[in-house]
Amino acid sequence: MAGHTPVIRHRLRHRLKVTVLGALTLSPNRRRCGLYAEFLPGRSVTAEDLIRHLGRLRRVLGTPLVVVLDNLQQHKSKKLRTWCKQVGDVNLEPLPPYAPELNPIEPAWSHGKYVTAAGRVVDTAAELTSLAQEAITAASEERLLRGFIRSTGLPIQFDLPTRKNLS
Repeated sequence: MAGHTPVIRHRLRHRLKVTVLGALTLSPNRRRCGLYAEFLPGRSVTAEDLIRHLGRLRRVLGTPLVVVLDNLQQHKSKKLRTWCKQVGDVNLEPLPPYAPELNPIEPAWSHGKYVTAAGRVVDTAAELTSLAQEAITAASEERLLRGFIRSTGLPIQFDLPTRKNLS
C-alpha cells in the first residue's frame, strides 16, 4: 500500500540469556590487572553465585580482596555480608547508586558487547555463551583493563590486611 509504513511480523521464539558474573582485578602493588568471568546460561546471579565466585577469586589471587560493587540487589545480601565477615579478608565497598561511570567493569562489558559481539546473531544458549566468552577474552587485554580502571577517575588507594585464612 502506498503511503503506509510496512509492518514486518515476526514471531520471536524465545529470549536467550547468559548472565556473566565477573570481576576486574588490580593487584595490591598495582602491577597486574585481570578479568575473571563465569557464565550462568539461562539464569540470573544469586548471592550464592557471588559467594562461590569471590571464594574462587580468593584462592586464585591469594590475597585479601577489596571488592567494589554496584547496587545489584544480590550485592547487598545478608548472606554475602555474613560470608565476608566469616572469611575476614573480603572487604565490600559499594558504589553510589546510579553511577555506572564509576564502575570499571562497565566499560569491559561495553567493549565486549559493542566491539566483539556487535551485529552477530546467535540461535542457541551455547552460541550466546561462546560469544560472551569471546567478548571477555577481547576485553582482557592488560592495557584495556588499565584504561577501564583509569576511566572511572576513582582514586585507587587501599591498605590490605594480611591474609588470615583460606576457606
